[in-house]
Amino acid sequence: SIFAFEVLHRMGLQFFEVLNYAVMCALICLFVMRGLWGLERFGAIWAFIDKMGEVDSRHLLLGVVLGLIGAGMALLFMEINRHLKKGAMAVRLDEKRRPVLCGAIGGVLIGLIGVWLPPTMFWSEYEMETVANPEIKLAHVWPKGGYWGLAPWFQGHYTPAIWFGLAFAKLLTINISVVSGMRGGFIFPLMFAGACLGRGLATVPGIPWVSDQAPVLAAMVTAAAVCTGVTRTPFAVTLILTALVGDPGVAAPTLCGALTSFFVLMNRPFFLAQRDRDDIIFKPLAFGEMPRGVSGISAGESSESSGNNFRIPAGHLATSGSRTSETTLNELAA
Repeated sequence: SIFAFEVLHRMGLQFFEVLNYAVMCALICLFVMRGLWGLERFGAIWAFIDKMGEVDSRHLLLGVVLGLIGAGMALLFMEINRHLKKGAMAVRLDEKRRPVLCGAIGGVLIGLIGVWLPPTMFWSEYEMETVANPEIKLAHVWPKGGYWGLAPWFQGHYTPAIWFGLAFAKLLTINISVVSGMRGGFIFPLMFAGACLGRGLATVPGIPWVSDQAPVLAAMVTAAAVCTGVTRTPFAVTLILTALVGDPGVAAPTLCGALTSFFVLMNRPFFLAQRDRDDIIFKPLAFGEMPRGVSGISAGESSESSGNNFRIPAGHLATSGSRTSETTLNELAA
């Protein structure tokens, strides 16, 4: 439910008035759905071999660094999409005018990539298990080893080159799927691409602060950063990944990576349909200054004793059609 709220806007969750109702509705739907299907178990679905230990400030800084790397990968995804669309138009492969031909070409390309790199197939929920534990057999792929046979994909034979190749190939297959008119899908595939990038970085020996960390840290931080850079959903993505790996220790570094990507790419939106609310105007406040019209309150003084005279200039937070130049907190609450 939080993802659905965040993805509507470019600068964070803005329909906050009905958020509580939406979350409650989501919980009711979850209860009914799992009850009817007899699904009683809640918990992680990706079992990483090594769990996070204690988290300290270094992990938060590492989250920022990996967030920058993930933002770069998200930007690469956008550029691939732009060039593929431009190339398709150049050869008159419009998926709306020639859907069968576009779908056939896209299917062939995705199939060829899947033969060479089987983990790039499908929507990546089950394929992510191979990122968590390379010894897990690939689901939904036949033949299991593709062109290369079984050796590269089982018994921990993933090399950094394979991880990085999977990350780039997944970005490519997502865009081919979308440009050729298929349903595509972004959330889990982008997470998978970012997780492969992070897993590859954790596999490379000698990288300070990265090589000696649990692979789940680098994988989840970069997964969140890549997905957030495209979808603009830092909090929902962090909650999803933390829950699915069942390791609370990754939450804070993952959020750092997601927010870093969010702000780095704040002027590079991917979904053009995303809009910010036009009935709220946000203007940055100057640090170290008390905005004119805002009254302070001393320690121990209640809002009643101060007369509820907290006032915020309309230039800092205004609603359309405001009657006065200033808006009181009482009016905002009403």
